[in-house]
Amino acid sequence: MAEHFMHKWGRFFAVSSLLGILLLSSLFISGRIDPGSGLSKRQGRLERYVSSEAGISLSLHLSGKDAWGFLEWPEKGLYGFFSGSEEGREIRAFISSAGASPLMILSRLRRSGRLDLRFSGGTGLEGNFGMIRQEGPELGLDILSGRLDVDAHALSPLREIFQPASVLSGNRNTGESFFFLAAIRGLVGYEAALWNLGLRRGVTPLEYAKSQWKAFRERRTALVPVNRWPIEFIERPGLISARASVRSIASERYVFDGGAHGSTSLLVTMIDTRSGRILGVDDIFISGWEGKVAPMLATEALRLLAGAGQGKAPPPGSTLKKYGFFEDRIEPSSNIFLCESGVGFHYDRYQLAPYSEGDFTFVIPWKALEGLLTSW
Repeated sequence: MAEHFMHKWGRFFAVSSLLGILLLSSLFISGRIDPGSGLSKRQGRLERYVSSEAGISLSLHLSGKDAWGFLEWPEKGLYGFFSGSEEGREIRAFISSAGASPLMILSRLRRSGRLDLRFSGGTGLEGNFGMIRQEGPELGLDILSGRLDVDAHALSPLREIFQPASVLSGNRNTGESFFFLAAIRGLVGYEAALWNLGLRRGVTPLEYAKSQWKAFRERRTALVPVNRWPIEFIERPGLISARASVRSIASERYVFDGGAHGSTSLLVTMIDTRSGRILGVDDIFISGWEGKVAPMLATEALRLLAGAGQGKAPPPGSTLKKYGFFEDRIEPSSNIFLCESGVGFHYDRYQLAPYSEGDFTFVIPWKALEGLLTSW
């Protein structure tokens, strides 16, 4: 009788445990897959750091092993967007700056919210710098990704649950089309509505990702009868700065539909947190500013191309055309942002020079712009 009782309850507990494991597994999986679209989903991190001793500031975005963001070092005139990866306790990323692409190495210090920063490959950038994490707006980072086979059929996102997709994943299997979208979101009511409105025309990160995923699948389906190559879609936003009441965000998008190379573009958005309004160039500058800023941009470009941060000055007779630019004059871009150092002007590939020269970002210091700015 006792043995029968123990056997019965043993069987009950075994079944209950199995059902519990299945339920937990189901919740785990459902938390990482959107059933309506078949996209895998996970969360990333946004972090802001500053080194008061060196005047360096950076915004850092992390997703799986991917790392990207924006760095400023006014003393050396070094600033630019960076992209790289995290391995263990170390992040290695190249900074995209005109005339140089130094390697930035960030090491996490144990049991602290600090980073150790050093550079490799840039003369005049020697030293180790302690970076302290800053408090900032309450923001999160959502990552959604998906794949299509060569016939444009959606593949199961289950394999990405334990091995999250990286932006590099699209290059690893030429038989699959790759979709990767990161989205910044607010964690509290007003911030959430503000970011949805400013970055996604009022929709949530998931709704925005699903609309882009749908368009991606339709475009791939249209290509199947003619071409067998896979396509890629990668979109990553990054918080550049959160100065006073203005948030500056850069959204980078890479699209490959076949051919020699894909197309990369970067769109900057400035959000006024007081009104929720998107700011434009006319909100930042007074009338007639273009003629005074244009020569500043050309001077800054020559300085960077000559070797900013390495103590080099532009050689006599230097011109932008000698460095491969289409023209010797740079018209101010309308794709601008505010950062700690000043106002940034971004130019995509082909705007100033051939594709092989890359894109360009120039920052004009606040002091140089005195008398040209509004009181936004």
